[in-house]
Amino acid sequence: MAAPIPDTLNPLARKTLRRLNEALEGGKTGAMPEIVQTVRKLSGQIATVSIQDLSEIIERDPSVTEKVISAANTFGYNPNGIEIGTITEAIHTVGFDRIRNLTLTVMLAQNAGKGMDSDTQREMASLSVCSGLLAQNLVSSSERFSADPDIAFVSGSLRNYGKLLMSTFFVDEYTEARDLARQGGDDSAYCDIFGMTPLDLGHTLLLSTNLPDIIMESLQSVSKEKLARSAQTDSEEILIAAEFCVKVCELSFDETLNPEAFKKELNALVQMFGDSIPIDVDMVLAGLEEVDSSMSQLNEVIGIKNSPANRALRARIDGRSVRTVAQSSKKGVEIGIGKPNTEPERDLNEILEGMLESEEPLDDEQVKTLYGSLNLAIAAELELDCCMTFLEDQENSRSVRFSARHGNGLLYDRIKNRPLVSSDNKDIFSICLGRREDILIQDAKAGKISKVIPEWIHERGDVNSLIILPASLSNKLFAIFVGVKLDGSAIEIAPATHQRLKQLRTQLAKMQARR
Repeated sequence: MAAPIPDTLNPLARKTLRRLNEALEGGKTGAMPEIVQTVRKLSGQIATVSIQDLSEIIERDPSVTEKVISAANTFGYNPNGIEIGTITEAIHTVGFDRIRNLTLTVMLAQNAGKGMDSDTQREMASLSVCSGLLAQNLVSSSERFSADPDIAFVSGSLRNYGKLLMSTFFVDEYTEARDLARQGGDDSAYCDIFGMTPLDLGHTLLLSTNLPDIIMESLQSVSKEKLARSAQTDSEEILIAAEFCVKVCELSFDETLNPEAFKKELNALVQMFGDSIPIDVDMVLAGLEEVDSSMSQLNEVIGIKNSPANRALRARIDGRSVRTVAQSSKKGVEIGIGKPNTEPERDLNEILEGMLESEEPLDDEQVKTLYGSLNLAIAAELELDCCMTFLEDQENSRSVRFSARHGNGLLYDRIKNRPLVSSDNKDIFSICLGRREDILIQDAKAGKISKVIPEWIHERGDVNSLIILPASLSNKLFAIFVGVKLDGSAIEIAPATHQRLKQLRTQLAKMQARR
């Protein structure tokens, strides 16, 4: 049904709405009419929709149904591991509200990853789902919020609805208006081109969907008066939180902002909104971490690789710049694989981004070059004197043995290709083989610790600190990274570095599975 066009609108705004109505009625927006229909029925009639009704609504789209069931079977939604085979079982196990929100998230994420025709459209879909997830996280993470986190999710997601439609139907006009708005610092450029702001467009189109008042009220502009005092009602909390989360996600995706500029802008946003809702910078960064984790899990279920949204969020969390990755990024040189590496050494971030891009199986020579690049990058990141990779020996043996096959430094040159790590030995490495846990030793000569440090560690000088990083696939080790320092200093690992070291081993496991 076409959205009513109010007589109070100016002629240009009325023309924009007529064009959109024609497109919406013609079904030219892919999944978007389904998103609106789902929100209307799942949010607007919560009190009357039965479990059977909800199941039927979701099951109209087999693709969405499959992905909702797959996501519902993951640990994040189903920690007890109860087998879920139908939407009805998912609702009973996971809960009505969470399945409703999961359905909306799947629809938006599909469009963000591969369902739309342009990068601009995908960016808007990514912005929508990330804004909703962040709003939900912030509202649920503090007892000082009284609003419903599920309503916050829907409101945060739909606050970008007008921009999503503009970028779908009027790509060139939208791009022009967006660029002018960035220069001028407000939305007046949208009024000049469309006769209305994206927020007004979304609000007008959704008026006919019978959404709850609290959601419709969140699709309005935020006045300076509201920002100058604490939110008085749940409706005000939702409105201000949704606007704040949209702006945070816009900052996160803005490739023109270097890490310092992003930090400065984020602090300014928190200061602007901090009088009205209970937020601080640490809370927001923790929220972005949770959004990144949720998006990663969802994208894996949906089958989306190399999500721009995840790449941008991860960069912001790690304090790095957001960089556009070229579409043809399967070249081996991007992650230090393929031909011999004649380029300058790549840092851990660059290699990790390349690994996230790579989808093709690696041959033996590419694997060798990749491990060489990783050892150099890890050594540089942690300021190690030596970093090496032990790989499992393939010989028939009752014991498990690993030999140093790739690496750098004097110690590696001394011990390479020797099966020094074995399940037969009673040392620190046998603990690693058994538990598959990271091990960090800051004083290898201290008390009982010295008794489990193998003698070969010291063959090229006294090692004071060492780190052991196992990589496993399906609970089976396939590689062990070992790094040492000889200057007597400790190995310092920043939280962002720790996260990258975990990520690179996750990606290595995926590459190992493709071999």
